[in-house]
Amino acid sequence: MAGAKQAKKIQKAPLKMSASDNKKKNKKALKHARQPRNLIESTPKAFTVGKAILPKRDLTRYVKWPKYIRIQRQEKILLQRLRIPPSVNQFAHTLDKQTTIKLFSLMHKYRPETKVQKKLRLLNAAKQHVEGQKPKKSGKTHVYRIWLETCDQTY
Repeated sequence: MAGAKQAKKIQKAPLKMSASDNKKKNKKALKHARQPRNLIESTPKAFTVGKAILPKRDLTRYVKWPKYIRIQRQEKILLQRLRIPPSVNQFAHTLDKQTTIKLFSLMHKYRPETKVQKKLRLLNAAKQHVEGQKPKKSGKTHVYRIWLETCDQTY
């Protein structure tokens, strides 16, 4: 049996269908083809004249923004693109708290005299002048100046 060849099975020829059977089968096929899978068939939208309205788009890029907003945006871009010299850029950032405290203590030491202090100093100088003594020269006092006009002056 090991060496015996098995005969190939030949498929039987299909039975002839009558014309009436053929019509019934075609009707069933048409019935199934006509029925949609969903109850509502989806059709692609047409955005031509008189059809569906286009969806809303983000038009913020095309808005005419107020002038102050435009200026601050342009300034930000310019600062990114230009190289600012370090001597100018040092004013762009504030100091940390510890350095600020040290700076203010130093500035407190060299603050300018008040009007009351100036009046007392001038009175003492006048008294010494009347008594015939030479007024005590204190020399040049070192004070810091904070107003804008002094920033561009050279001493």
